[in-house]
Amino acid sequence: MVKLYYNPATHATTHHTVTAGHPGDKRTAKIFKDLIKAWELDRSHGTSNVLGHLSENHFNPNHFDAMKVKLAFQLLSQRMASAIRLAGEDPNGLMLSATWKASADFVENLNAVIDACNSLYLYSTNPLKRPLSDRNPEIQQRLEKFVVWSKDWVVPSGKTVSKPPCFSGIPLTVNALLRSHDKILINGNVIISFKDLIKTWELDKSHGTSNVLGHLSENHFNPNNFDAMKVKLAFQLLSQRMASAIRLAGEDPNGLISSATWKASTDFVENLNAVIDACNYLYLYSTNPLKRPLSDRNLQIQQRLEKFVVWSKDWVVL
Repeated sequence: MVKLYYNPATHATTHHTVTAGHPGDKRTAKIFKDLIKAWELDRSHGTSNVLGHLSENHFNPNHFDAMKVKLAFQLLSQRMASAIRLAGEDPNGLMLSATWKASADFVENLNAVIDACNSLYLYSTNPLKRPLSDRNPEIQQRLEKFVVWSKDWVVPSGKTVSKPPCFSGIPLTVNALLRSHDKILINGNVIISFKDLIKTWELDKSHGTSNVLGHLSENHFNPNNFDAMKVKLAFQLLSQRMASAIRLAGEDPNGLISSATWKASTDFVENLNAVIDACNYLYLYSTNPLKRPLSDRNLQIQQRLEKFVVWSKDWVVL
């Protein structure tokens, strides 16, 4: 999701102007000129005193700095939006720009969407920085509005306008995020709901329904960019211990999990864990026959993998 920052920042510095479409409204924002002017006024007049962290590298990056997403994060931030707004509203007319409001709105909206796509905590005090789920409908609403807004972005190209490929990819990326955050289905039937895993973990912490998930943390359910690359976390999440915990919570006579899909989620985790075991054997003669290497001596391994291929090819997301 970092490209949501990096690409608009790159094209703002290259083309200076972006036309952003709104329902019933198309506004042209001279983004880069407005950003530079707000920064210069902040240094010379102290209009906001919030942009001291910016330097010329943010506005005129070399080839190495142009690849640093951190610089784009700092440039297209809430602090920059506030600085543009303060400079534009100055009674002395310091900004001298007819597009400062559009530029401030552009930066604010983009920054808010990045917050929504880079949540760090399940229970953040800021509701717009929580993970995408049914419990946080405002996140989904914000992203859906962003898709409608961003699909009309264009930049000047001579006497006409053009749409850089990355501008076309941004709404597609967010749409994919919206469509794949919760369930996997086969033929219209849910085979796993991520909410079942979260609910089971929460019950294990609060009610001790299984006491087998103490090794899991928020990083497993809402990983940052680095943790998302750690296969170990995925292995720990989609484990036999998780399957057992879901089953115990689902069979609890008090109906703690209150989910119609917990059995399907249990089966999904169990099946996927078994395939992971089959693909990651450690010993030629493991006591567990399903953790031995694929060979003619271990036909059950081949059969399990063949069934998985047939099963997984029909997965779709909701």
